[in-house]
Amino acid sequence: MSHIAENLGTTPPRHYGLDWLRIAAFAILIGYHSLLPYAPHIWVVSSDQIAPWLSYVTEAISPWRLEVLFLVSGYATQAMLSRQGDIAAFAWTRTRRLLVPMLFGIAVIVPPQSWTALTLSGGYHRDYLTFWLHDYFSFSNATGLFLPQWQHLWFLGYLCYYTLLFLLYVRLRPLPRWPALLNRPYMLLLLPAAFIAFARVAFAGIYGEDNHFFDDWQSYLHYGPPFLLGVMLARSPAIWAVVAANMRPAFVLGFAAYLTAIYIDITQPERQQWDAVSSAIFYMSDSIIAWSIMLAMAGLAHRALNHDHRWRLTLSRAIFPAYIVHQTVIVLVAGAFVHSVVPALLQWLCIIAVTFISCAAAYWLGKAVPAIGILIGLDRAVAPKSNASVIPAPN
Repeated sequence: MSHIAENLGTTPPRHYGLDWLRIAAFAILIGYHSLLPYAPHIWVVSSDQIAPWLSYVTEAISPWRLEVLFLVSGYATQAMLSRQGDIAAFAWTRTRRLLVPMLFGIAVIVPPQSWTALTLSGGYHRDYLTFWLHDYFSFSNATGLFLPQWQHLWFLGYLCYYTLLFLLYVRLRPLPRWPALLNRPYMLLLLPAAFIAFARVAFAGIYGEDNHFFDDWQSYLHYGPPFLLGVMLARSPAIWAVVAANMRPAFVLGFAAYLTAIYIDITQPERQQWDAVSSAIFYMSDSIIAWSIMLAMAGLAHRALNHDHRWRLTLSRAIFPAYIVHQTVIVLVAGAFVHSVVPALLQWLCIIAVTFISCAAAYWLGKAVPAIGILIGLDRAVAPKSNASVIPAPN
C-alpha cells in the first residue's frame, strides 16, 4: 500500500504555541468546572448560593473549551504517528496511554463524585466504602444514577475513538489534500462554522449532546473537525499562515455569536419553552462560537506563544494527571460547601486553591512512584527540543 508512507508524512517541527494553548485551556477548564456548582445548570453538585449571571460566563467558555484540546490532540496524533512510523505499534501505545488512565479513573477517581451526588440528593445513605464495594460497579441505575460513570473522563474515550478511526483510515486510504478553497480569505473561518452550525441544528431534534458514546452525534460534529484540523496542521505547516490570518475575524465572529446566544438567553430564560427558531439560533450561535474561538486561539498561539520556557515541559507533563484528578477534587470541596453560609466567593477561592494544590500533588506523586504515574497518565520525561525545530510565527 504505497499511500501509507505518504500518510505517515514527515515529523512536524515542535509547536510550542500549542503546548501553551493546551496548558492555558486546561487552566480555563479548571476555572470553568469550579464555577458550575454556583451556575444555574444541572451539574454533579449545586450550591445553595446560585448566581444566575454565571450562565453568561459559562456560555462564553463552554462551546470552545474542549475544541481547543481536540485540535491540539489531532496535531499531536499526526506528529507522534510520523515519528513512530508504525501504525499498529502506535495504535497500541496510544490506546494504552489513553485507556489505562481512563479505566483507572472510572474505577478509583470518579466514584467519589457519584457518591457525593447521591448523598447530597438525599436519597442515598450508605457510606462511601459500602457504595464503592457494592453499588458502584452494579452496571445499573438502581441507586438513581447509572453506575459506574466516566464523568469528565469521556474526553479520553472519545479521543481514543477518533485516534483509532484516523489510524484505520491512514491504513486503508490516502489522506485527502488540504482544500485550496480554505486558503481564500475567511473561508477557513466561515465554511466549517456554517457546516457545523447547520448540521447540529439538523441533528438537534434527533440526538442530544449527552456523552453517550454510540449515538452522540452532536459531540462528534463539535469535536471531529477540530481534531482533523490539528492533523492537517501537523501534516502541512504552511496552513498555519491561513490560521493566523483568520485570528482577528474569528474573534469578532465568535463575540458576535456569543452576544446572539446571550440575547436568546436573556429574552427567553426558560430554555424548555424555546420555540424551534430560538433553539436553532442558539445552536447555530453555540457552534459558531466553538469553531471561531478555537480558530482564534490557535492563531494567537501561533503568533504570540510559539516559544519555549523552562516551565513549559513541567506544565505540559502535569496536564494529564491534573486532568484525571481535578474534577473529583472540585466536586468534593464544593460538596462540602453546598449548604454552607460562607460567602460564595470565598468558597470558590477555596475550591480553586485546593484543586491546584491537589493537581500539583498528583503530578509529584506520579513522578515519585512510576506505577502511579502510569495510572494517572504521566508520561516519561523527554529532553526539550531546540528552538531550531520550531515553526516560525508570522511577523
